Amino acid sequence: DLHSQLKSAATSRDGVGTPVDLRTNSRVVTVDPEAATVTLVDGRSIAADVVIGADGVHVSISILVASSC
Repeated sequence: DLHSQLKSAATSRDGVGTPVDLRTNSRVVTVDPEAATVTLVDGRSIAADVVIGADGVHVSISILVASSC
């Protein structure tokens, strides 16, 4: 299916550029949209060039981003 193909292309080391570091089941507690940094519930802080919150209908990432602006 399309989802599987896109995920494979984004995370593969065979393509051009750096593969995506895909993290699932990671509960985010804070977001800094200016620094593209998220802090997870376990205390880890992750910085990246781009952060995409794909939490579906639960929209917790959207709420965190909006409240930090």
